[in-house]
This record gives sequence, structure tokens and C-alpha cells, in this order.
Amino acid sequence: VFACTKLFFVCELLGGEATTSLETTEVAWFRRDALPPDLSTGRVLARQISRMFQHRDDPGLPTDFD
Repeated sequence: VFACTKLFFVCELLGGEATTSLETTEVAWFRRDALPPDLSTGRVLARQISRMFQHRDDPGLPTDFD
């Protein structure tokens, strides 16, 4: 049996600075019209990114389950 879970969080940095960790090699912020061309679309689909921006614009949207 194989299972995979993806979690997306809409968040805002309120202080300090975003830094790398054991789980990340880079940290960066991107506008929706300036996503990096080498984004791993095998891991995150364009429609998922679009939906996360919709949640950012409207925090009252219900949680999505796929």
C-alpha cells in the first residue's frame, strides 16, 4: 500500500527572515506571475499553485481535499 499526502499552507512572514533547514535547500517568495521556470511540476501541479493563490486572496475559502 502506498499513500502520499500534500499539505499546503497559506502563510505570512511576520518577523525575522525565512531560512533554509534540513528539509529545504532554498527559500524564496514568488509572485503568481513570476514563478520559477524550473518549478517541480512533478511534485506540485500548476492548478494546485493557482488554487493556493485563490486561498491567499480569499482566506474564507473552505479547505480543499483531493
